[in-house]
Amino acid sequence: MSTNPAAKPILSLESFFEQVQAGDPVGAAYRLEQSAGRDAPGQLFYEAGALALDRRDELGDDALRFARIAFEEAVDRDPDLGEAHHDLATAMREFGMADDAILHYRRALKLLPQDPDTLIGLGAALCDAGKLKEAIKMLKHATTEHPDNGLAYANTAACTKKNS
Repeated sequence: MSTNPAAKPILSLESFFEQVQAGDPVGAAYRLEQSAGRDAPGQLFYEAGALALDRRDELGDDALRFARIAFEEAVDRDPDLGEAHHDLATAMREFGMADDAILHYRRALKLLPQDPDTLIGLGAALCDAGKLKEAIKMLKHATTEHPDNGLAYANTAACTKKNS
């Protein structure tokens, strides 16, 4: 038990997730920002977004909307959270925002060099954006760096097919 009166209790995310499940992911994200306060670390928002995605089957598609907002807040508060940039890019890609996803995948790659999921995500987002030659180059790099990663090969094949 903390004896520091200034210490904030850890936020319970359950009420925010109930609001997401009720169809108000934007309101839930706003309430989270207000409850956490302006000095809360980006990691808190990253973890909230990641937990929402972990519970996506239960929370529904609005979990992705909530997570995207939480990841955006995470990278605003801590631009060096590579995982948050990666997951924000992945959410943006799922929303069809390939160009925005590319920016965040590139930032994540600077922070997490050679991360296989980031290499593959960037290649896939480039492919989505129609930047096929750059996409194929990135995906082939992923297969070279991570030869046991089947997803890298699958994305390379899909993008190469799209290019032909």
